[in-house]
Amino acid sequence: MTLDSLYIGVPIGAFFCFLFIFFSFLNAGDAKPVRYFRQILLSCLIWTGGVVMMRMQIMPGMRFWFHVSVFGFLTVPIFMYAFLFYMLEIKKNGFLTGYCIATVVAMGINVVTEVFIPEPDIIRYADESIGYACHLSWGSYLFAAAEAVVIVYTTVLAHRAIGNKFEKRKKLFPLLLGTVAILTGNLFVALPGNFFPYDMLGGIFMALCLLYIMWHKYLFDISNRIVIGCIYSVALAVSLLPVFNFNHNAEWYLGSVLPEIQQKVIVLVLGFTGWSLFVFYLARKMAEGIMQRQNRKQIEVLRRFQNESASILRQEDLFKLLIGVVNEMFPVKDIFVFIKNGEKFTVVKTAGGQMPDQAEQDEITAMLERSGAGECSEISLMKYDDEIQGFIYIKSEKRTRLNYLERDYYWRIGVYAGVCLKNIRTYQEVYQISIHDELTGLYNRGYFKKFLAENWKEEQKIALVYLDLDDFKLFNELYGEECGDRILKWCGHIIENTVGCQGNTFRFGSNEYVVLINSDEKKKVAQIAAKIQKNFLLADEEKPDVLQPVTASVGIAFYPDTASGADELLSQAERANFYAKRDGKNCIKIYGAHTEDELEDQQVQKHYEQIAPTIYALTAAIDAKDSYTFEHSCHVSDYAVLLAKKIGLEPNDIEIAKEAGLLHDIGKIGIPESILKKQGRLNDEEYEIMKTHVTNSIEMIHFLPNMNYVIPAVLSHHERYDGKGYPRGLKGEDIPLLGRILAVCDSFDAMTTKRTYKEAMSIDYAISELEHNKGTQFDPKLAEAFIELLKEGKIEV
Repeated sequence: MTLDSLYIGVPIGAFFCFLFIFFSFLNAGDAKPVRYFRQILLSCLIWTGGVVMMRMQIMPGMRFWFHVSVFGFLTVPIFMYAFLFYMLEIKKNGFLTGYCIATVVAMGINVVTEVFIPEPDIIRYADESIGYACHLSWGSYLFAAAEAVVIVYTTVLAHRAIGNKFEKRKKLFPLLLGTVAILTGNLFVALPGNFFPYDMLGGIFMALCLLYIMWHKYLFDISNRIVIGCIYSVALAVSLLPVFNFNHNAEWYLGSVLPEIQQKVIVLVLGFTGWSLFVFYLARKMAEGIMQRQNRKQIEVLRRFQNESASILRQEDLFKLLIGVVNEMFPVKDIFVFIKNGEKFTVVKTAGGQMPDQAEQDEITAMLERSGAGECSEISLMKYDDEIQGFIYIKSEKRTRLNYLERDYYWRIGVYAGVCLKNIRTYQEVYQISIHDELTGLYNRGYFKKFLAENWKEEQKIALVYLDLDDFKLFNELYGEECGDRILKWCGHIIENTVGCQGNTFRFGSNEYVVLINSDEKKKVAQIAAKIQKNFLLADEEKPDVLQPVTASVGIAFYPDTASGADELLSQAERANFYAKRDGKNCIKIYGAHTEDELEDQQVQKHYEQIAPTIYALTAAIDAKDSYTFEHSCHVSDYAVLLAKKIGLEPNDIEIAKEAGLLHDIGKIGIPESILKKQGRLNDEEYEIMKTHVTNSIEMIHFLPNMNYVIPAVLSHHERYDGKGYPRGLKGEDIPLLGRILAVCDSFDAMTTKRTYKEAMSIDYAISELEHNKGTQFDPKLAEAFIELLKEGKIEV
């Protein structure tokens, strides 16, 4: 290679390097970093292109292309500094504007006087090849000194802006080095006696710096950029093929006749233009397709992340989605999600599942602090309310870096994750308020039902402990509602602390608590309940100042031991609690197979105790008027209870039989004493009056509180099994069962009791009468059962 071929070959090589890189960024969008980068490349193209055209002696001449190259050369630093200022977020202080104005003025002066950069001298060799010799003037030294000052000043600004952000230093240093290489090369090319194109060599070095940046993906993605650069380069080569063909066959194309020359040139120019446009159109479509495929995939993943994360209500689900999205969008080795915990950041989720040790976590956190918020390409911040709440850290392969577009997507993921994190935490705060009792801080009744529904499993074994504070209304009345609230809060803390991690505690009502324990061990659950009761009595810390001891009745039910479902489990625990209160309070009752019967007996007994005074008051009134009726009613009541038990009636029906026996003749209070105490038989008229005692009894019972249930038995105790009785003439089993019982008992006592008008009959006679009147006056089965009671000696006459 001869010296002159270097002067042509090196500039052409530099020009095509910059052209390839420029083609690579034709479809890179309109983001500011890309726009500034394209401006740097365009300046380099103008500079190297001008040098190529000048050294190839292309029209309109050497001087024109020299000043074009100077224009490109002087604008390279301008766009380089603008790019640096943007990337380093250096505030505009007038420096860049002043530098631009100074550069324009210098270019204008140089065009006229060539005082700063003189035009090179042409050297013609013996073999008719051409070379160029550059030289310096006093203005060149002045210009070089000014550029040196600018470079130093810019370097100082960049150093201050970068600080300890080593990631940015690694990204931007090659650009600054390339700029220095260009300026240095142009100084070396003007050294006396030099014929080597150091200026273009500096340009090639600058192109290599740009390729290095792409290769390491510090700023831009190399894979798509190189493919797009190749597409446009091939398109350029294809579009130039007709030009080379035309140049080689110009004489054939143009011919020798002037009109034909004009027509052919016009047609060929139009054809070349159309062909070039068509080729570049196809190249642009291919490049856009590649870019769209890449961007479409990332945008779709990002959009899917936004849509899915909008409905997430748990942090764990958000972190899982985050890792999946980052893993899909970027080539990473591992992903760590850090969340702020107090003053430190700790890892809560990883892609690989293995948590980094504390040393590695500290190193990553230090990287965040060292690089500054959001400056490290491996870190994407999750922020809200102007505070960093966490960040995502990607662990990449050694030579893998995120380009500016990937960094932007990665940053967006962090930003949106921060918004989602705030929404989740706000929701959780509101949700926690909604499921907790405001006074005690325990879970509330509404959440109890939801918790049971969400966690219910058919195969599980669960105990439900139902606690009801005894005589809580008394505390409110004696000490006021404020003290009552303190008692409720204190009791809630006692229960929660006693149960601990063995179960879940809920405030179920005004003074009721529920505890769910995953166990079917009755002894263990009963011990927990007993410990709660004991702590109520022994614990003094924060206990409200009340004189009476705080106690609670406890009911316990088990699934699947006695309950078949959640609703029945709660119902059984409530019933057991009710039974515990009836047993004297501060008791523990476990719901079992016989609990229902015991509860029913308890309720019946309680009801009888409430109405007994009323019944005895009425029977006492009868006794005052007719002592026989009182004794007779007591006998019938006792006989009815024995007969009801004999045939296996329910406790409630037995109690009704007892009460009906006492009240069945209460209507005789309204019968005249002359008829009640008559010594002989009653005549027809008197008998009809006597029969009205049945309807009188019903009318009186109507006025008793909640006693209507005895009316069917009282009303029908004079009905006959054959239908000849009164007052309604009912027959057979149409007569209420308790009425048929009273009929047997009433007749037997009437036969075996002494009256003023007759002697008492013997038991054997009474039995024979019962036998004789089976199926006519009496229900045969009931009569037979009563006779068996007599023979067994269970009825005392």
